Amino acid sequence: MRKEEYLDFTGLSTFLGNLKNFFASKEELNELDITVEEMQGATLNSPGQSGLVPAPSKGEHTTYFLCGNGIWTDLSLYFEKIGMLESEIESLKQLISDVEDLNISTVKTSDEMNIITHNDEKIILNENTNEGGFQYGWKKITELVQTNTVDDSDLFIVETANGTCSVPYSEIKRLFQNMLEVNAGETQSFPFVDCAASHNGIFRGKDLTNIYTIDEICERISNGTFEDLYIGDYFDVTISTTYTANEVVRCVLAGFDTVPFYGDFNLGNNVYININKHHASIVTKNAFTKTHSLYTESDSITKGFDGSNIRSVLNTYGRALETELNNHIIPHMRVVSNNIDSSGTLKGVSILGANSRYTISLLSEHQIFGTSFYSNPEEHDACSKLLPLFDLNPSSINCKCGGINDIIKNSYGGFDSKPYWLINYADGKSMFCSLNPRYSNVVCVEATYSNGIRPYFLIG
Repeated sequence: MRKEEYLDFTGLSTFLGNLKNFFASKEELNELDITVEEMQGATLNSPGQSGLVPAPSKGEHTTYFLCGNGIWTDLSLYFEKIGMLESEIESLKQLISDVEDLNISTVKTSDEMNIITHNDEKIILNENTNEGGFQYGWKKITELVQTNTVDDSDLFIVETANGTCSVPYSEIKRLFQNMLEVNAGETQSFPFVDCAASHNGIFRGKDLTNIYTIDEICERISNGTFEDLYIGDYFDVTISTTYTANEVVRCVLAGFDTVPFYGDFNLGNNVYININKHHASIVTKNAFTKTHSLYTESDSITKGFDGSNIRSVLNTYGRALETELNNHIIPHMRVVSNNIDSSGTLKGVSILGANSRYTISLLSEHQIFGTSFYSNPEEHDACSKLLPLFDLNPSSINCKCGGINDIIKNSYGGFDSKPYWLINYADGKSMFCSLNPRYSNVVCVEATYSNGIRPYFLIG
């Protein structure tokens, strides 16, 4: 069969001819003046307009996208951030999975930091500021960097009934420095804040001479805080007496509130003492320069320490010290021997009367060692208590006569130390107690022997 039998070529030709009439020819198009504008990007205040897409520049073929403002923009930085975010999301998903496997609770600090607790241990989300976000993972409190110093502005995490909060160290100190009321009108301070109990347990040995005046030191004592005052701290004063002129005396803090408080106490003949106040016990570093005997060769020791020459010696030194210390010395009461029979046995002590009042006195066996070796228990008084100075720094027991320097070895291999009198009578021996610095022990010495005078007194 011929192809003409399948197609009507005549009709097809007519159809194509008619269809051609619906289109413009190339020549006709060239004769038309048609212009298409480029697209206009949108702004914040006006919409864009359609048009031809602007051509991208060289190099803008991978991460550049045409934005609504009509500009090809590099979005590679956004792709990187999306990748980082996806990574953090995966880490967070893993953290959540770990949390679900533990018996934990989550609390929130006042600055919106999440604190996770597990088995009574604090675990935090560690902020990684260099990465610009959070590094999700476990970090125990014990794994954090430790510090040995704390400023008032530093914060502590405290869990309260209202949630976990941060508290500045200054507020913690204030809270602990409040007094606990024991009974009506009576208070007792915490042992680990500024008070006698805490400061009696710390030996420091700092020179306060050019740091505080005697008035400032006594203010810290009288208010009961003993702020920046510790055992072994000292200050120097210069006194002049009929025995020695311009003698430098180093006053060492030996204890705080060591004598029990009692109010105005009448010793007889309207002679009062009052230790119903905070005070510091003072012991001089060394004995005074001049040595003294209790009795002369011709004297009888029957009147004990109370009737010895040392009483007038102590009064002389006491007046000089009281002047230099701006009358901050607090008189105290001592119980001393005043009746010794011919066999050397103690028969009586001075408990009341004007002679029981001392501005300055001498140390006792109990104050140095906490016990007695030769003294009679009848001599024990309110001051008969081991002083913290000798408990914390036993080398403070030893001293020499005069000056403020330490004991040194002499050319004979010994020490330039000197025995000093104690306030105790050696019962039954017709002798008095003395401290031998060479061996740091108590010895019995005849009253006519000349020993050093190392005073003890109270200030506040």
